Amino acid sequence: MDNQNVLLGILILALGSYSLRLAGPYLRQHLTRFPDIEVLSNELGQILLFSLAIATAVFEVGEFAGFARLIGFVIAAFLAYKRVPLLIIILLAASATALLRLLGVS
Repeated sequence: MDNQNVLLGILILALGSYSLRLAGPYLRQHLTRFPDIEVLSNELGQILLFSLAIATAVFEVGEFAGFARLIGFVIAAFLAYKRVPLLIIILLAASATALLRLLGVS
């Protein structure tokens, strides 16, 4: 009985994933008459990703993650805004966070 539930769940997820893949090109063809929708969908995607990044930077297991991580996130966000290469962003933000923790900032 338990294996049947797992297989049913896998089948439902596979069908849902495949239907979303098919819906993408179909919707793109039918929504080209509304250019505002394309701009809005791009902005909403960016807002969603940024809000997820903020939530993971500020909170850990439902509690405040500390000022060191928050400052590291702010540094990373600023460098991304300035269009610095990703590897440099990661190295500088992680280094700043580690240095702050070494200095005793939690």
